[in-house]
Amino acid sequence: MRRYFATAFLVLAPFFVIAQTAGDPSVDTISLDAVDDLFNGSHDEDDPGEDTAGPSLWPTIKLRGLAIDASFSFLGGYMPGWSDTPWNADDDTKFTNLVGAEMKAMLGLDFQFSEVLRVRSAFSYRIPDFAFVLDEFFFDYNLVNRAFFRVGKYHHYWGISPNFPFTNLLARVPAGSSGGDLYVARVDIPYRIGGFQLLAITRNGFWSAQNRLNAKEIAYGGKYNLAFRYADIDMGGLYFKDMPLRFFTSVKATIVNTEVYAEGLFATDLDEPYGPDLGGEKQNVFSWNTGFMQGFFKDRLTINGEVFYSGEKNVSYFQEESELKQAQTTPFIEGFNFALNFVYRFNWKRFRVFAQGLYSLKEESSQIVPGLSFSPFTDVTVTLGVPFVVGSRSSTYYKSNADRENRPFSIILGVRITGSYVLTRYEDD
Repeated sequence: MRRYFATAFLVLAPFFVIAQTAGDPSVDTISLDAVDDLFNGSHDEDDPGEDTAGPSLWPTIKLRGLAIDASFSFLGGYMPGWSDTPWNADDDTKFTNLVGAEMKAMLGLDFQFSEVLRVRSAFSYRIPDFAFVLDEFFFDYNLVNRAFFRVGKYHHYWGISPNFPFTNLLARVPAGSSGGDLYVARVDIPYRIGGFQLLAITRNGFWSAQNRLNAKEIAYGGKYNLAFRYADIDMGGLYFKDMPLRFFTSVKATIVNTEVYAEGLFATDLDEPYGPDLGGEKQNVFSWNTGFMQGFFKDRLTINGEVFYSGEKNVSYFQEESELKQAQTTPFIEGFNFALNFVYRFNWKRFRVFAQGLYSLKEESSQIVPGLSFSPFTDVTVTLGVPFVVGSRSSTYYKSNADRENRPFSIILGVRITGSYVLTRYEDD
C-alpha cells in the first residue's frame, strides 16, 4: 500500500497550484506573485520586499522625509467542488458551487524622522468584511551603528523551507491555541561576518482572548548568523511558556548553480510529565529536512524538492495571512514528508504553468495541485487550478488542504486586478 501511494506521488507530484482565499471565506483564488514567491528563496528575514532591520537598511534611509504607498486589489473567484474525490464518490458525496469576491485598499506611511529613527504604519480597508485592519505598525532605531532595533506589529520569519516551516519557531503555537497577530521587539547586533538577533514576541489569544499584554504570554529567543561566501548558517532557539524548549540550526549553500539547504530541530519539554506537544511521552525529539532549488533554461523553469522528517507529535504553527492563504493554524504531519514543486515561465503574457505535490508517508496521503496563470493586461492576472487529495480519507490533507472548505477535490478560477503607487519626498539633513 505504501509503495502504491509513493508511486502515485512521484508520478503526479509535478502538478501544483498555490491557493489564496478570496473575500468569501469559502472561495479560493490563486496569485501569480505567490507562485513566483515560492521560488524566491528562504524566509529567514522579513516578508519579501520588506526592509531588513539590520546594517543593510540604514544606508538607504539617511535622508529625512516621508514615503506614502497605496495599493488596491480586487479578487473574484468561482470554485465548484466535491466533498469527496470523484474516484471515491458515492451517493452521499456533496457538491458545492461557490462564488466570492474581495476588494482591499491599503495606505502605508513611512516616516524618516532622522538618520537613526524611522516609523512605518500601514492600514487597509476590506470588503466584504467592511473593516479597517492595521497591517503594520513598527519603528526602527539605529543605536550608533552597533545595534538595530525594530519594535511593533509586523511579519518576521526564521527558517528556510518553503514547504515545511518547522524551524520558524516564531510561528509555533501551544496545543489548543489559535494564535493571532504577531508583536515583536528585536535587536540585531552585527558581529564580524554575521551577527546576533535577540527578540521577545507575543500573540493575541495564546492563553486568553483578551487584547492586552500579559507577561506570561511573552516568548524569548535569539539566533546567531554566520554568512560565509558559499554558505549561510543560522543557529537559535525560542522559549514559550507551556511549550517545549526548541533549538534549531539551518544551512543554505550554492553548489554548481544549485541552491541546497538543510535544517535540524531539537525539542525538549521542560514540564513534568512531558506535555501534549511531544505526545505526552518523556523524550527528546529531533526533526530535520533537506532540499534543493534549481533553475533551468535561463531560470524559466524552477524546481524545488524537499524531504522532511517530523519527530514531533500533535504540533502546529500559525500561518500568517499572505499571498498564499488566509491566516490559520496548520498542523505538521509526523514522520516522513515529501514535497516537489515547479514553475515554468513563458514570455507570452507572463504565462505560468506551476505545480506542487505534498506526500505523507505515515498517512499514505498526497495533496496535488496543478495550475496555470497568465496576465492578459498589465494589472490583471487570471489563474486556474485543480487542487485534490489522493490517499487515506482520515489523513490530515483531507481535513486541511488547499481548498478553504477542505473539500478533497475542487476547481478554482480566479481573477485579480491590482494597482499600486508610491510617492516619496526626502531632504538632506
